[in-house]
Parts: sequence; structure tokens; C-alpha cells
Amino acid sequence: MYVVLVNPKAGNSQGVKQWEQLEKIFVSKKMAYEAFVTASEQETREVVWEFKDKNTVTAFIVIGGDGTVHTVIQDLAGSDIPIAVLPAGSGNDLARAFELTNNPNKLAEAILKQEVRELDVLHVNGNYCLTIAATGMDAEITDHAARSFYKRWFNFLRVGSLTYVLSALLVIPKFKPSHVKIKIDNDQYIAEKVWMVACGNTQSYGGGMKVCPLAHPTDGIVDLVFLHTVNRRTIISKLLPKVYSGKHINKDGVTYLKGRDIRISSDRPLKVIADGEIIGETPVAIRIKPNAIKLIAT
Repeated sequence: MYVVLVNPKAGNSQGVKQWEQLEKIFVSKKMAYEAFVTASEQETREVVWEFKDKNTVTAFIVIGGDGTVHTVIQDLAGSDIPIAVLPAGSGNDLARAFELTNNPNKLAEAILKQEVRELDVLHVNGNYCLTIAATGMDAEITDHAARSFYKRWFNFLRVGSLTYVLSALLVIPKFKPSHVKIKIDNDQYIAEKVWMVACGNTQSYGGGMKVCPLAHPTDGIVDLVFLHTVNRRTIISKLLPKVYSGKHINKDGVTYLKGRDIRISSDRPLKVIADGEIIGETPVAIRIKPNAIKLIAT
């Protein structure tokens, strides 16, 4: 049996439309399922808790964006039950990282074949994260984008990634960099005028920004990049345009490192995001957990 979790708010109700198509396919193929259109993170987690220990569950099917997947993996990390994702969010960086289909027919075929990949996850202050955890300017941008009135309209126009770009242009002129200490395994870095620190299990966030272009979700390593000692004009005119191609990492003010156990502290509390969701503030501890999530390749 497949347990289907649908986020009705994802992509301006795109998730519900995707499920309506997929349900017809499930019925035609006589695939056993139970579906839940969940109204909140708590409700989603309650469904996962109810079914995750049942031997009858073949897989969890998640229809939504990166935030929905983030909610589901909190209770499935380390489990033998795989997940399949039908992307219906605004950024869909997870779908981009793993080249997941948004076609319901192809998804149904894939979950019947059930070719499973084992993926690393980040453990971030007690939360699991499949894509990128970050603090500083990018966390402020993400928070601003999530609360913006224009996110809905960009999603409606199928250009959801522009939400992050516009939010970046609005947040960067006001954001104040901070003094940060970063410990990576046995090495410590102390930097002033730090704008952001991103720790990647995958390459991109914000709808395709390749902030950690060398990251790979099966190598057992966290890729860390931090931006420091540059001015706002350089960030907006030179670095922001290059982040979509990952060509920012060799520029002045950008430091790229790798490790397994990372600790970040700052001279003032900074917001922390994981999979695009605000999960708290600094200080933050991030470590890699290898092969913790099983994902059905679609």
C-alpha cells in the first residue's frame, strides 16, 4: 500500500491538481493507497507516525514542495520505507537535484519499478535536511520570500524562482553582516563581515541557485560556503548573477570548504534555514548522516 501525502497549499494548489491526475492512474492500475490532504506540518507528521511502522506500507508518496518533503523526512530518516516525490512547490530544488519527474504517469511507473537511491541527510540542531542548511543573509531572504505577497503571483505565472531573486534584492541592502566562528571537524575559522554561511548536501536552493556547486548527496561530506568581506554592490552586481551557474566559488570573498561535523556561532542570533524552512537561530551544529533516506528514482 502507498501512503500519499498532499500539500494543498503547494504551488497555488498545484499539489491537489497533481494528485487528482495521479489518483486516476492509481485506480486504473489497481494500486492500493491511502491519501491524505494535510492542512499543517503537524497533521503531516501525525500521518507519517501512524503508518511508518506498518509492514503494509510500500512507500510514502509526497506531493508538494521542498518544505513538505522536509516535514516528512523528520520521521523517516533511518527508516527502510522509501519516499517518492511529485514536485509541486515554488522552488523545487530537491526535484532539480535528483531530476525528479513532475509527470504523474511517469511517477506511477517509477514507484512500481521502485529503483531506490540511498541519500545522505544533514542533521541540523535536531532537524533533518535533504538539501541545504544556511544562516545569515540567505536565511533572511528565504524568510522574506515565504511571507511575501508576490510569491503567490510568481507561482501562478510558473516563475516561482523569481520570488527569491526579488526578495534578495530587497533584503541585501538592509542586511548587516556579522562576526562568525566556524568549526569544521578539527579546524576553526574566525571571520568578520560574514554575510552568509551555507552547508550543502545538494547543490542548490532558492529555485536553482547553485550555492554549493560541488555538493553530492551520497559522498558522506558537507560542502560549506561562506561569503565575507565584500560590499553590497559586489554581491548584487557580481556574485548574485553567478550563483545560478555555480561560478561564484572562485571569486574574492567566497570561501569553499568541506567537512563532516560543522558548528557555527555568531556575534548576534542569526536565523537558520533547512530545506528552505526556518528552524531556529545560531549557534547551529550540522553533521552528515550517511544513507539515511531512501528515495525512489523517478
